[in-house]
Amino acid sequence: MVEPVAKSEFISQVTRSRARWNRLVGQVASEDRQRPGFCGEWSLKEVMAHILWHEREMLAMLENRSFGGSPYWELPTDERNERIHQDLRTLELTAVLAQASQTYEALLELLQGLPEESLNDAAAFPGMPKEWRPWEVLASNTYEHYADHSRQAEAWLARRRDQQRDA
Repeated sequence: MVEPVAKSEFISQVTRSRARWNRLVGQVASEDRQRPGFCGEWSLKEVMAHILWHEREMLAMLENRSFGGSPYWELPTDERNERIHQDLRTLELTAVLAQASQTYEALLELLQGLPEESLNDAAAFPGMPKEWRPWEVLASNTYEHYADHSRQAEAWLARRRDQQRDA
C-alpha cells in the first residue's frame, strides 16, 4: 500500500526540484536554448514546452477537481510526446518562458490551497482510478518530471563544458 504524503513535504519536493531545473536552465546560454541536441533532437526550448504541457494538464486537473484531460494520455508515451512536440514546437522561446513561469506559479498556488487529504484520495478527483493516489499523478508530472529533465540538462552542460575545453 502506498503511504500517504503530507502536503508540506509534497510542495517542498515540487519547489526544490523546480528550483534545480530552473538553475540548470539558467546555465544554458540564450543562444543555445533553441539549438537541437539538448535531449535527442529536441532543443532546450522544446523540452521546456514539453514540461509546460504536463504542468498545464496538472493545472487543469486541480482546477476542475477531476481526472481526465487531453486525449494524448491514451497514447503510448513516445507518441504522446511527439504529438506534444508537434503542437508546441513553434512557440517562441519568450512565450515558452512566460507561459512556463505563469503555469508553474498557478500550479503551486492550487497545490497550496488543496486540502491535504485530496492528495491522498482518488475520490477527490472523479474519474481517477480508485487505487491511484493523486499525489503520485502530480509527482510524475512535476517534481519527478523536472528531475528527469534536470539529469538531461546536467549531461548536456557537461558535454558542452567538455566541448569548450577541447576546442
